[in-house]
Amino acid sequence: MKKIILSVLMLAGLSAAWSAETTYAPPASPRATLNFNPGWKFIRADVTNAETVAFDDAKWNDVSAPH
Repeated sequence: MKKIILSVLMLAGLSAAWSAETTYAPPASPRATLNFNPGWKFIRADVTNAETVAFDDAKWNDVSAPH
């Protein structure tokens, strides 16, 4: 029983000594900053087929988000 207690105490002491020597470095953040402000267009009208890729929105106003 004394050997078990002594072994546990030695492991606890080694663990404390090891953790005192190392410094904690947090992991890199997975967050990314995205600028979704540019590229918005606006027109005050009900436009048909505006969802198509080939639609010409050159006459629309450039705006920034939030508008």
